[in-house]
Amino acid sequence: LTLFCCQILGCVKRVIETKLEDYLIVGQRYTIEINELLNFKDTCWANNLKKIILQEDKSIDTPTAIDYFVFPIDKIDMPDFAIGRTIWDNWILWDAKARGAILIDATNNITAIHQKHDYSHIKGGEENAWKVEESMENLKVTGGYQCMCNILDSTHLLKDNKILPAMTPKYLYRKMYQLLRKIKHKII
Repeated sequence: LTLFCCQILGCVKRVIETKLEDYLIVGQRYTIEINELLNFKDTCWANNLKKIILQEDKSIDTPTAIDYFVFPIDKIDMPDFAIGRTIWDNWILWDAKARGAILIDATNNITAIHQKHDYSHIKGGEENAWKVEESMENLKVTGGYQCMCNILDSTHLLKDNKILPAMTPKYLYRKMYQLLRKIKHKII
């Protein structure tokens, strides 16, 4: 379960207004424990969740923890993935980049909250999440680890309702890392 604590529609509207032909909006999430029912009739429910993030001093999850995707209809031709396992979400980002879409990190505008859960549904638990049969099949379907991206592979950022090139240090570092990896593989 992922909840969005912001005006996600406003962010999407801003991107649509730019008239981009092909884009993918993604972002990082916070994982928190939610042990009580949320009252969505309470107009402060989103602010209450944000307070939990601040009170517990939660840091944002890794750039591979991708919980939402916004893209124009008919742009992604999804292979037969085992959804709920690993790899498929990272492939969606790779696919967007491979077809030349604008990959937009909206983390600064969208607060996504992921409910913490256990991995009892996976044999061997969280440690095996990348090794179970379904995840290995997803890896095979994608074409391997070289066909995966994470949020740091974004080409643009949505910040203060503006779409800007992703030129901050962490994105530049990732671009340098990817370039050196390509060079290494061509040399070997």
